[in-house]
Amino acid sequence: MNVSVPKHTNRKTTNRMNRTVTNYFIPASNGNMVKVCGEAFSSITSLTRRRLDLVTKTFNINHSSPVEKRGGYRFNHTANEITQSIEDHIKQFKCRKSHHTRRDTGRCYLQPGLSIKYMWTHWTKKRISEKKPTSSLSKYQKIFTKKFNLSFGHPRQDVCSFCTEQKVFIF
Repeated sequence: MNVSVPKHTNRKTTNRMNRTVTNYFIPASNGNMVKVCGEAFSSITSLTRRRLDLVTKTFNINHSSPVEKRGGYRFNHTANEITQSIEDHIKQFKCRKSHHTRRDTGRCYLQPGLSIKYMWTHWTKKRISEKKPTSSLSKYQKIFTKKFNLSFGHPRQDVCSFCTEQKVFIF
C-alpha cells in the first residue's frame, strides 16, 4: 500500500481576467468632480451601459478609446480572386459560334452535355483540391449569365420539326 501526500493546487492562477472596477465622475458646478453610480452616469450622458462597458474595456486594454469601424474601403481581394477564377474556368470550355444567323450576335454554344451546375461542381472540386476558397452556385451562375454570352447545345435553325421528331423516334 502506497500513501502519498496530497498535492497542493494553486487556485489563484487561472485564465480568468481580473475584475475591474470603474468609477464614474461628473463635474459639479464648483469645478470639483463628484463620484456617481453607473446608472446615474448612464442617464446623464445618454450612453447605454453596454457602450460604457465597451469604452472602459477597450481603454483598459489599449489605453485609448475604441476606433470607429463603420464605413471604410470595402474592397475584398478574396472575392475578386474567386470571380477571376470563375471567369478563367468558364473560358476554358470550347464553344462554337452559330453560322445560321445573318449577323453576328456574339453568342457561343457550349457542348450540349454541359450545364452550369456541372461546370460549377467541376470548378469547386478543382478549387478544393488546390485548397482555395470556393463560392456558391448562384454566384457562378450570375457570372456565367452576366459576363458571358453563352448557351448550351448547338443551334438547329434550318431543320424542320418533322425531321427532329423522326430523329427522336429513331434514337
